[in-house]
Amino acid sequence: MLGAEIAAAPQQPGEDSDAAYHRQFLAALERIVASLHMANSDDQQRRKEEWRRAYLNTPHGYAVELAAARAAPGDADDHDQLARLNGMA
Repeated sequence: MLGAEIAAAPQQPGEDSDAAYHRQFLAALERIVASLHMANSDDQQRRKEEWRRAYLNTPHGYAVELAAARAAPGDADDHDQLARLNGMA
C-alpha cells in the first residue's frame, strides 16, 4: 500500500521529501487500518480532530494528552486544569 500511495500521491513541487514521505506513509497506514476494519475514515477523522484540539489546548512545554481535547479553550483555569491532567500540578 505504501508503494501505491507514493505512486498515486508523489512529492509535490516545493514539498520537502521527508514531509512527502510522512504524508504518504500516513495515508497508507490509514488505508491499512480501514481495510482491517480497525477504524473507518470517520473514526480516524474524529480522532485526528480530538488530537488537534488537545494540542491546541495544551500549554507549551506540557505533554499533549487526549484528555486535553475536552478542556474548553480560553477558560481562566485552562493552565491549572491542563497541568493537573498532565500530572504537573
